[in-house]
Amino acid sequence: MLENLYLIHLDVRIWSGRRKLRPEDLHGIRLPEGTDKVASLGSKKVISPEELHIFSRLKNRAERACREVGVRFLGGVAVPKERFQEALVPIKKAKAQFNEETGKFLARYEQACDEWVRANPEWAEVLDRARVPKSYVSNALEFSYQVFQAQAVGGLDEESGSEFAKTVDSLPEQLFCEIATDAQVLWERIAAKEKVTQRAVAVVRRLHRKLQGLAMLDAGIGKSADWVGQGLDALPKTYLVAGNDLRAFCALVLVMQDKDALLRIAHGEEPERKVAGVPPSGDRELPLDADSSDSEPVQVPEDTETENDGPPLEKAVGWFF
Repeated sequence: MLENLYLIHLDVRIWSGRRKLRPEDLHGIRLPEGTDKVASLGSKKVISPEELHIFSRLKNRAERACREVGVRFLGGVAVPKERFQEALVPIKKAKAQFNEETGKFLARYEQACDEWVRANPEWAEVLDRARVPKSYVSNALEFSYQVFQAQAVGGLDEESGSEFAKTVDSLPEQLFCEIATDAQVLWERIAAKEKVTQRAVAVVRRLHRKLQGLAMLDAGIGKSADWVGQGLDALPKTYLVAGNDLRAFCALVLVMQDKDALLRIAHGEEPERKVAGVPPSGDRELPLDADSSDSEPVQVPEDTETENDGPPLEKAVGWFF
């Protein structure tokens, strides 16, 4: 199994733009003796955080590219060989842009520090004293990655081999945890909707492809992928998903957000088929979350509305345990 997987380890370092806050920075405020034993003063921002946001976004973009096709393993992400390029291409793009943005940032570093001081004149002396050399910042910004394969080392103690085998055996459950987490994010975005676009369905299609690509980990993963595929096949491929189609879609997402339900499907248990117990959208109580950010497990763009033909009633059938 492991011979069919590549491990990608991202090593992205981003300067925090902060320095430790010291007692002398507090404009003469006297702290009780022994404060350092029970509390820390935190940090001070020596440059505008906006200057560094681009680096976090690029790191998140690379991590998301790995997560969409792989599963977390040994501190990295294990991706199937046949989908390796799908992850590698966006990683290379993110690295190239990261390096480009690093050059731009370093070129205006001193100017950015001066602008931050002018924006916070009451802290000017503290900020000037906390400024670090450009060379320090340059070393604190780095984007690299490694690709390798993992295998147990024979001839060592029995315990190490057992621990490695346990980690490998846990991969299917880890995969279902990740699928459930992403499905939960999607559910929170669609729960209060009366209709969704194909972009919401595309999230489930990506999760379906992730299951298919990692089916070599365990035979049950293929069963779960087939089950999700059947649910997707019943949905319209174009326009909005609404009415009974939406009920079927919600039923699918609701099961996918339950790791234990996915495991039961993987073990061959047939889910009970019944009309999906999803109340009409006007009666739903779960609120719509704010827009997704790069830090979320999946991106679910805002829906736009178009016309959609009314679906047949039989498409309201869902699956629940």
